[in-house]
Order: sequence, then C-alpha cells, then structure tokens
Amino acid sequence: MLSMIAMSGGVDSSVAAALTAQARGRDACAGVAMRLYSTAEDAVRSGRTCCAPDDLYDARRAAAAIGIRFYVYDAQERFRASVIEPFIEAYARGQTPNPCVRCNDHVKFDWLLDRARKLGAGELVTGHYARVERQGGRYRLLRAADPSKDQSYFLHGLAQEELALVRFPLGTLTKTQVRALARQSGLPNADKPESMEVCFVAGTPLPR
Repeated sequence: MLSMIAMSGGVDSSVAAALTAQARGRDACAGVAMRLYSTAEDAVRSGRTCCAPDDLYDARRAAAAIGIRFYVYDAQERFRASVIEPFIEAYARGQTPNPCVRCNDHVKFDWLLDRARKLGAGELVTGHYARVERQGGRYRLLRAADPSKDQSYFLHGLAQEELALVRFPLGTLTKTQVRALARQSGLPNADKPESMEVCFVAGTPLPR
C-alpha cells in the first residue's frame, strides 16, 4: 500500500513523513506538496506564514533527507475558488471567516484525497495534531493528546469516507517530542518556526 504524505515544509508534516517512512518503508511513501498561490509578494512573504514558495523548497529538502519520492501539485485554482474568494466575501460582510477550516475541507483533504486515489495511495498522512478512532463501524475524530496543539477543530468537516483514509501520526505526541524526533531524524527544518499568519493575507490589503 502506498502512503501519500501531505508535506507543507514545516516540522510537523516532515516528522509525520519520517514516522510513516519508518513504519511503512521509504519505497511505500510519497511526499506531496501543493502550490496554493503565486503573487508578486511571494519573494518577500513572512517566514511565519504557511504554504509560501520557500515552504515548497523546505518540503522537498525534508523528503530528500527522509529518502522518499516527492511531488508538487498546482492547486492555485482550487485554492482561490474554495478559500480566498469566500474569505474575502465573508470579510467584506463584516464576518470573521476561518480560511484554514475551508482549506482543510476543500483543498487539503477533499482535493488532495482525490489525487491520492488517482496515485493509487491507500492512505493520506498529514502532520495535524488530531486522532481518529474506529468505533462501532464508524470513525470518530478526537482531540490530540497535547491540548495546546490540538487541531481537531479545523478538521470537523471531514466525512466518514475521508476519516477512513487519513492518518495523523502526531496525534499522541507533544510539540517538544516532535522537535526532538526531527533532530534525531536529521531533518533540515527541525528548528523552523511555526507559521502564525493566514498564508495569503500577509502583506495583502483587505476590503474595509
């Protein structure tokens, strides 16, 4: 079975990839990243946003260090239609939208799971801090063991067929443990700072 691992270039997804390669074997793993946007400001974006061009480079370096295949998908059209445009529309109405939830629902899982199936993968692995438990023939999304890093809220929109295919290796780990595993694995992004801003908003004027 092929394991498809979503790699953002950050330490979390890189450790998830390293753990999966250790468990499944490197030949049974493929790292994938998505180009979500391309703007004139790409070259000067903050290092504390996610999914920027530099992050694709970091993801490729991490995959090389682990010894797994690596692919980049162009998801710019899907990202704009499913995340950026709804965000701007909601913001203009005076709402406080959460683009990360829509990105997880419509891009990182829905769209990427479709690519995983076409690639022949039997599972999609990510670096989210969450857990999935099968109970009575159904799958339950659970909070991560580390409450300070729990990301289950962002994943609440996942359907049963999606929960059946996703794997979260970091669900039982703390961030400190993840950093330690990254260093032990020799990952080049072991000490990379966490992203703190909405990826496409940094340096971008919004409607008032």
